[in-house]
Amino acid sequence: MAIAPGRTITIRDQRECVKCHALSWQICYGIRYEKPDPTADHYLKHMFWACERCGESSEEAKEVPEPTERVMLIKRLLKVGEDYDVKTVSMQSNGKGVILTVEFPDYDPARVRRLAYKMEDGFINVTELMELHQAGFHNQEDREKLLLRPMRYRRRENVRRAVFGTNIGW
Repeated sequence: MAIAPGRTITIRDQRECVKCHALSWQICYGIRYEKPDPTADHYLKHMFWACERCGESSEEAKEVPEPTERVMLIKRLLKVGEDYDVKTVSMQSNGKGVILTVEFPDYDPARVRRLAYKMEDGFINVTELMELHQAGFHNQEDREKLLLRPMRYRRRENVRRAVFGTNIGW
């Protein structure tokens, strides 16, 4: 499992084991970037692997180029769909430009989120319930996913909800 800032990912790959010399599934349990020289135009990427068959650990090191402004901007634009309540995000790239298309949902995400919070705290009327249904949030599971979506002013509360599964405000 590798941990990047703000997220955790699991990397699993078939690789040749150093100890048992067989092609086996291995799990990456850590990644470290190191710049060998401050003037270098590359980083050393160290990946630490563990064999699922025998448990032997190994390290893989390779050079990766330093990210350019273009690469960093494209990665940032790709996160728009994760950071905001949007329906779809698509990106097209040509030689000298990037075209980002964002499609917004048919409903007001802030209003629907307020209704979900209101429903969680007490009762809502039929009109508000129909508004939730028209937005596509039909059952409790859908509403919980809505409450876990990022919201600029509620991120800490959403993290707490995901970790503890409670409804105590901070």
